[in-house]
Amino acid sequence: MQNKIKELWKINLSEPKICEQLHIGEKRFLDIINELYSREEIKMRRTRVRRQSQLATIDTSKMLMQIKELWKSDLTLAEICKLTFKGKNERFTNFIKEHFSKEEIQQRRSRIHSQNNARVWKGTKFDNQYQQTKYVYMLAPIWWTGVSKDYIMAHQLVYCSANNLTEIPQGYCIHHIDFNKSNNHLSNLQLLTKADHAKLHMNLRHKKSAETIETIALGESNVNNGVE
Repeated sequence: MQNKIKELWKINLSEPKICEQLHIGEKRFLDIINELYSREEIKMRRTRVRRQSQLATIDTSKMLMQIKELWKSDLTLAEICKLTFKGKNERFTNFIKEHFSKEEIQQRRSRIHSQNNARVWKGTKFDNQYQQTKYVYMLAPIWWTGVSKDYIMAHQLVYCSANNLTEIPQGYCIHHIDFNKSNNHLSNLQLLTKADHAKLHMNLRHKKSAETIETIALGESNVNNGVE
């Protein structure tokens, strides 16, 4: 039985299908593979089989053609993911890794990153409010050791690259000095403790609230005085 399982283990056959083919129960199957393989080996195989299963449900040639066309554009990989995989990051990441080399991914990432930063670093304004208020996400580089393994925020990548870090230190975060989340120039980024960062934004909210109240009060005063 162990030899049969070893043979089927090498191919991308799901565990339930292996049990069905060998006519054994799930509990017995799990006991056998736990004897034959380490937890890490089992986990890696399950990940591989899951990826293959996800890719099998896609019209690969049509999807690859579509992504190759979008690959030439200035869209970020997160935007391409939304257009092709409806924002399903894991499936998109698996597909990209399957059909593009690490060098191709890194080259495109660098090109888009430099273009986006060139727009922001020169002080040009983005065309819509979405880009001013939302973070920019990028595929995580190979050296990244942070919690998120697939996508990271661009400002984290810029800061860590410049400071020889492979992740944001625990208990810290990166603050945008001008409060523009799309301005990822290194000079606009500051490493703060999460507590200090929270206090900074809380003070800003209080200040804006006070300014709003003052504006409303001034408006009411002008109306009462007959000023339009």
